[in-house]
Amino acid sequence: MSCSNPLKPFSLFLVIFFLAPLFLTGCNKPPPESQGSISVEYTERTIDLYSSSCSTCHESSATGAPQTGDSLAWQPRIDKGMDALLENAINGFSGMPPLGLCMECTKDDFEALIQYMASEQLSNPV
Repeated sequence: MSCSNPLKPFSLFLVIFFLAPLFLTGCNKPPPESQGSISVEYTERTIDLYSSSCSTCHESSATGAPQTGDSLAWQPRIDKGMDALLENAINGFSGMPPLGLCMECTKDDFEALIQYMASEQLSNPV
């Protein structure tokens, strides 16, 4: 004589029904960004613009410009906010000429370039 449990399929349904939402609550949420940090997206255009315009000054410590990948040098600037950084890049600041001599750069380009240069993950810039 075989004994089957009629509640077994129902029990499995309850486990799945109540546990699945617990596993799925973290899905599709971006990781939290830390305060004072920036995210970096590298595009071919950003790298090309960096190589043709920014690298001249941001790879030579003699210029006084914050060096690409030097997060300590960039942090006080990042703390002022992206709007202040964009204003400096567009209008010029200290020894930096207006537009950083990148006449084809858009506001979005400058934002991407700032993020690219300020990233500490860059140990060997292009």
